[in-house]
Formats: sequence, structure tokens, C-alpha cells
Amino acid sequence: MLSLTELKLDRIPIGYQALGAVCGLGVAYLTMRSVLRKGIKPETETTLVPGGREMSGDEWLMNVMDDLGVFTNCYVHFVESKLPVTKELVTKAAKMIRARHPLLRMRIDDICDKRGKVRHYFVPMEDEIVDVEMIDKSDWQDVHTAELMQSINSKTGPLWRIRVMPNSKENEVYETILFVSFNHTIIDGNVMMQFIDQLLSYMSSIVEGNEDLPESLPMVPCLPSMCNLNNYMVGVAEI
Repeated sequence: MLSLTELKLDRIPIGYQALGAVCGLGVAYLTMRSVLRKGIKPETETTLVPGGREMSGDEWLMNVMDDLGVFTNCYVHFVESKLPVTKELVTKAAKMIRARHPLLRMRIDDICDKRGKVRHYFVPMEDEIVDVEMIDKSDWQDVHTAELMQSINSKTGPLWRIRVMPNSKENEVYETILFVSFNHTIIDGNVMMQFIDQLLSYMSSIVEGNEDLPESLPMVPCLPSMCNLNNYMVGVAEI
């Protein structure tokens, strides 16, 4: 049995929060000004990158800030189980959830089209890589802070990683702490909870002897721009 017992949201020192906010707002202003001047609009065509798709301006903006170390998300999850949670178990479950969701198989790159225009794309990774490592530390908060400070290399991928920290064993119940970090381009807080539920479900299935990779879902559609979302909410445009 595997169960999610507690969720700790992002924690980061106040000084880093302030610095991150200032940097993020500055980059957001400069980037969006550049986008608006150039008139860049997301397109649905995927012929430039088979299996991938073009990013919207907002997705690209979040990736720029993640590269600066501003938008990296790290969620901490305390898991109780009757069996020890090993690297092998988490890696197998990570491969299953990777097979299910296309964005977990992507990296981000700039593609030049026939007109010489640079486009920002989600590009399928050539190698089937999942980034799972064991952590030999005693203070989970220090590990969490270190994870928040470490950005994700979007050019090489993957756009997510998992760190596993064995914590304690009491009355034949193992407590393990999972640190799951994401490039904010592909996930948010609400989806994160679904990710954890599915990861734990796959871990339970593996323990029961089922290691079959699930069928892939379709690629998630392009994120609408904040401008379009705002216009939609006030009833002056359709998404």
C-alpha cells in the first residue's frame, strides 16, 4: 500500500522570493514587450517538429524564467508504505507516467522555419530518460531549498526530475520523502496533485506485478495567451 500522507508546498527564503519576484517581473515585461512588437502568435502546425508542438508566448515566457531559476517548482511529498520505496521502484513508475503524458517526454528548443523565423518548440527527446536519484540527507528542508535553487536544463530535458529520500521506519511502516521538480512550463499546482496520485498508483501496480507501459495521451494543446484568456473572461473573444 502506498499513500500520500502530507503535501508541503514550495518553501524558499524570503530574500530569494523577493529577488525572484523582481527578476520575474523584469523578464516578463521585457519578454512580452518583445513578443508584442514582433507580433509572434502561437500556431498549431507541428510539421516543423513531428511529435512536438510550438509553444505559446506565455509558455515560452515561463521557460525563460525557469532558466533563470525563478520559476522552478519543487513539491515535497511524504509517503507511507509497507515496503521500502527504492530507486528502482520509483524509476519504473516514472517511466510509466512518462509514457502516459507527452510533455514528460519533451525538451525545449528553438527551430528556424523556412522564412528564417525562430520558433520555440516542445521537441521529443531522442533518449527515453527519467531523472530519478536517491538523496542521502537528514534534513528534508535543506534538500527542498537546494532543489528550488537548481534550474532544469530545458535544452536537453527532461523537464522534470524526482529525488527520493528515505526518512524513517516505525511499526513496519516506511516513510519516504519524494521531491518532484518541474519546469513550470509543463505543470502547475493542481496538475501536480494528479501527477502524484498517478505516480503512486503506478508504484502500487508495480508492487502487484503489473509493469506494462500505459497508452500515451494526445499532446496537450497550446496554452492560450493571457491576453486571450482575459478577453474571453470579459466576453469579447473566444479561445
